[in-house]
This record gives sequence, structure tokens and C-alpha cells, in this order.
Amino acid sequence: HDGPSAESDIYSLTSVIERIEAARGRTQVKGTESRMEQIRDNLRRSQYREAIRLGAELAAGKLPAREARDLLRAMLTAAWRLDDNSAEEIQGYELVIRLADSISQPDAYVRERMAMAIVNKGLALAGGNRHKEAILAFEEAFKRFGKDREPFFRQQVAEAMFNKGYSLGAMGRQEPAIEAYEQLIRRVNKTTEPELQEMLAMALLNQGCAFGELRRNKEEVKAYDEVVKRFSKSKDPDVQVQVAQALYNKGVTLNTLHRLASAARVFRDVVKRFELSRNRALRELVDSARTSLFDITEVQDAPERRSPEGGI
Repeated sequence: HDGPSAESDIYSLTSVIERIEAARGRTQVKGTESRMEQIRDNLRRSQYREAIRLGAELAAGKLPAREARDLLRAMLTAAWRLDDNSAEEIQGYELVIRLADSISQPDAYVRERMAMAIVNKGLALAGGNRHKEAILAFEEAFKRFGKDREPFFRQQVAEAMFNKGYSLGAMGRQEPAIEAYEQLIRRVNKTTEPELQEMLAMALLNQGCAFGELRRNKEEVKAYDEVVKRFSKSKDPDVQVQVAQALYNKGVTLNTLHRLASAARVFRDVVKRFELSRNRALRELVDSARTSLFDITEVQDAPERRSPEGGI
């Protein structure tokens, strides 16, 4: 078929193919939208496992950036709301990470959700006593976002570094835990950001606990003293809890070393500083300090005289 008729046939065929492909594209979009609506419906009904199952099916195909962004948001919500350290919660976070990686030019919104997913994956693994895998997640957060200077990423990285130390300690690896806390302390040492100040106080406190596990009591007490020195004037209730805990831990250590007079002074300090607080955690520490004080008064001073004050 030569001539105008053949050209017309070719044009008609091309038009048909274009219409079929366009229709197929619209069908795919409608299919994606339909499945996204199913996922949202499951979220509304608190059916988070089903939402993650459907999300995994949808993520198996290649999604445009906009759909990938919508899906990762839904998966982060489903996983976060599960909050049970389950395989499904972890799968939800992994889907978020994979979807974020599939977007060629991720914006701040996508990168923030990826950081949250990596850190929360680590927390879920640690909560399930899978500390070795948790440490890998925390290290991935540092590797990906450690150079970001925005406050959000600094906080996520600090949380990852802190929890790496916690997981190492939970595995009985106190020396590496102490080093992990030290790296965080050096990183946020001069921070004025409230969230990072709390993380700094927690790192010093946990470092003290790790020294205690190794019977390095001088360094243990020094860490507790550092918490009190740096943060005793803080008005932040969460930071005040760290100060009270540091004082209480110091009292317990001194008591264990039979330095009863010194221990009693520290327990009295806890009561004096925090007895009027309405914060539940602080009130519990005050009650514990009072109990410890009572126990000390039941003991004769003889052990203190046999082990005189001065040096740990």
C-alpha cells in the first residue's frame, strides 16, 4: 500500500497505539490510586499490618516519585503506630528506606522520613533483643546523615549514636559502649539545642553506668558528677530526671563501696533538690533516695570507719 493511503494507515495505527498506551497508563495510575486508598483505609481502621502487606505489594513495582513519596509516608505511619518490635514494623521501615532510595532527587521531606525509618528500625531491632542488627541500622543512620547540619538530622544522628552505645552495653560490650557514648559526647559537647542537651546528659549518665559495670568506680562517679555539674540548673524536666538519676546512681555506688556518710549526703541532696517536683520519674527517685537513706541509718558507722573517706 504505497501513497497517501498507506501513510494514513500508519498514522491511524500510531494513533491507536498511543491511545492504548495512554489508557494503560491511566489504568496503572488508577490501580495505584485504588491500592493507596485501600492502604489509607487500613490506616484509618488501625489495620497496620494489612496496610504494610498491601504496601509491600505496591512497592514491588516501579513507582513514580509522587506515588513513592505517598506510599513511604503511609508505611512510616503504619510501622510507627504498630510500635511492637514485630517483623511487620521492621518491614514497614525497610519499605520506607527502599522507597526513599528509589526517588532520584529526594527532597528534605523524603530524607527526613528516611532518617526516621532507619533510626526507628534500629530501635525496633533493639527492642526485640536483636542488638547486632540494631547497631548496623544505627551506623547506617550516621553514615547517611552524619554530615548534615540541620537540627532535625543532628537529632536523629545523636539518637542513633546513643542507641548504638545502649545496644553495645546490652550485649555486654561495655568498652565499645563507653567509646560510642564518648563519640556522641564529643559531637554534641557544646550544643545549646534542648533535645541534644538531653541526649548529652543521657550519654554521660549511661557512660557512668558502663564504667560501673566494669568496676571502674572512679570514672563512674566522675561521669555522674559531670551530669550534675553541667545540667543542675536546667529547667527541662527530662534533663532534671537525668540529674536526679546521676545523683542517685552515685549514692548507690558510694553505698556499695561502704562510704555510707558520703552516700547519705548524696541521697539527701536528691531529696532536697526534687522533693517538691510533680514529675513522676523524679518523685520515684526521691522515694528511692529516702528508702536508701533509711537503710543507711539502720547500719552502724563502723563500716565507714574501717573504710575511711577519700579516693574511690
